[in-house]
Amino acid sequence: MNYNLKKIRVLVIEDEKQSSDWLCERISEFKEFELIGAAGKVDEAYSLIVQTKPDAIFLDNKLIGGNGISILERLKNNHQPIPQIIVTTAVKEYAIEYLNNWGDYCKKYLMKPYGSEWEKKLRTCIDILLPGIVPTLPESQQNTNNKNHTFLKEKGGLQKVSFDEIIWVQVLKNVGVELVLKDRNVTSTQSLTKSIASLPENFIQISRFVVLNTDKIIGIDQATQSVFVEYYDKKHPLPFSPNYKQNILNRLPTFGD
Repeated sequence: MNYNLKKIRVLVIEDEKQSSDWLCERISEFKEFELIGAAGKVDEAYSLIVQTKPDAIFLDNKLIGGNGISILERLKNNHQPIPQIIVTTAVKEYAIEYLNNWGDYCKKYLMKPYGSEWEKKLRTCIDILLPGIVPTLPESQQNTNNKNHTFLKEKGGLQKVSFDEIIWVQVLKNVGVELVLKDRNVTSTQSLTKSIASLPENFIQISRFVVLNTDKIIGIDQATQSVFVEYYDKKHPLPFSPNYKQNILNRLPTFGD
């Protein structure tokens, strides 16, 4: 099935105007990126992140009014989603600090000056960030799949699997994916990305390697970053990535909404 990848919605957080303008221009040259804003002050950057909810930020450490880490701490303390981070800095020690203390969010660092290989470096950023972006069906195909089952190739034949049977789908190394059902597991050579495109809208990605049927969720623990499902009559935890937390919460109806 054909599918489209969402563009990576990015902000540039940089206090030096010349450097910010240069990076914004370079980012705009890639079709995979959608530049949605730039800021150089801590308060301005924080507000922009909260308002626009970007997929990723190119974050300089030294900013007007503080530094990049102060923004991240503020987002965390106020229970705001933290986007994927590409640290931009001229001091390697700063980059190491981000990787050590914010490793769940910090995907890569770029050393300044960016040099003649900037195109290659930004292409690497795209390859790193894209797995965190949920693919979507083209508009012409959205909400048109009313089937409640699929057929999987298995041992030279086809096996019917109801979508309602599937609890979660996970990457199976060197094979493809594994569909975890209530009473059995089924493997497929299909990639996780293609699996997402072929599943109904109640399935959402909770990490780079797992897609979950939201109808099977029986609880969520934000402290341990786990969602719970019933599996073999037991409460089974599935860890979720911080990058997908808000998406999970947005898909769960809560009393009083």
